[in-house]
Amino acid sequence: MVNRTKLTPEHNPTYITMEIAKRKKILYLITKSNMGGAQRYVFDLATNLPADRYEAVVALGGSGPLKTRLEAAGVRTVSIDALQRDVSIMRELSALRTIYRIIRSERPDVLHLNSPKAGGLGGVAGRILRVPKIIFTGHGWGFNEARPRWQKPVIRFFQWLIIMCAHTTIAVSQKTASDVRAMPFVARRMLVIHNGIKDQTLLSKDEARRRLTEKVDPISKVDFADEGLFLVGIIAELHKNKGIDLAIRALAPLLHARPSVMLVVVGGGEEREGLSKQIDHEQLKGSVQLLGPVDNARDYLAAFDMFLMPSRTEALPYALLEAGMAHLPVVASNVGGIPEIVTHRSSGILVNPYDAQAIYDAVLSLADSADDRRLFADGLAAKVRSEFSFDSMLSKTYAQYTA
Repeated sequence: MVNRTKLTPEHNPTYITMEIAKRKKILYLITKSNMGGAQRYVFDLATNLPADRYEAVVALGGSGPLKTRLEAAGVRTVSIDALQRDVSIMRELSALRTIYRIIRSERPDVLHLNSPKAGGLGGVAGRILRVPKIIFTGHGWGFNEARPRWQKPVIRFFQWLIIMCAHTTIAVSQKTASDVRAMPFVARRMLVIHNGIKDQTLLSKDEARRRLTEKVDPISKVDFADEGLFLVGIIAELHKNKGIDLAIRALAPLLHARPSVMLVVVGGGEEREGLSKQIDHEQLKGSVQLLGPVDNARDYLAAFDMFLMPSRTEALPYALLEAGMAHLPVVASNVGGIPEIVTHRSSGILVNPYDAQAIYDAVLSLADSADDRRLFADGLAAKVRSEFSFDSMLSKTYAQYTA
């Protein structure tokens, strides 16, 4: 019998093979391959795993930017065409079969599930195949979204089943955890690990504004380089949950009264057509700019004078952490995990997203007070740096892979 402790690469080339064989394989599974918050989370975890201890594989729905970025970073991916957000019984069965085959083929030591559909299908397949460790990360719950009342208890039940299929569930905020902790048998499976963020390199204000101007429809003849403009920025997927329609409605009187104030929205999504119609209806064609998706959007944060997050629901949004790291004052909804980032009147202003007057007043107050903008920006930057460490998020999460 070979004594492995005495082998070294110099003495025996099989030593290297043995060392590689000791690495744990982590299979990440996520529903969509766009670049939302959950996808950012998977990308950060998969690309920062210590290569001497872990092998990362990411299975995902479709072939979007997440897949492209992972492969550019050297992470192996597996596409699942049937895995989509929209519900279809036949597609779900097809996705389940594919996920089952992937897990059986990859034989992961840890299956790390993200998003409800991937969590449900992956959890069932993982349990059947007896994966040693199944982790589910809750990036928010469907029952907190604006849905018909009858759907919410059904969604809550299925969220509970997903948690039951996992050995451990990570919540990205205290509020995300508290929303489900009272469910039967959940508390002992749940832990909170806040999202974390690195220091970021931004474009200068002038350069960011110049480049964003290139994204504007030329017909509108808007030039963000105009020093007299006050830009209120939103970076978000154009989804109902993000409340951009609420922001447009709330700010319409201000935008009409002050042509120097503009709302600039960076991001693409299913709500674009509806938002465009709302902008036309409110006669805000020049005052609200939907710029569409922009690669590495956070690099452009310096273009804005303040950041607005009017979401109907959130868990712990990366965009808000990025705004803090970019030293921007923020107005944000008092929902989900946002109050764990923003302390009202200390590191920003919290508002009820359905209170149009509160949104209007908050944005107006920051537009009129450079002192408040500076105070809140300083407070948020300090809080993000001290409480939302990227390295802390990684180390706490990786610790679960060996727990």
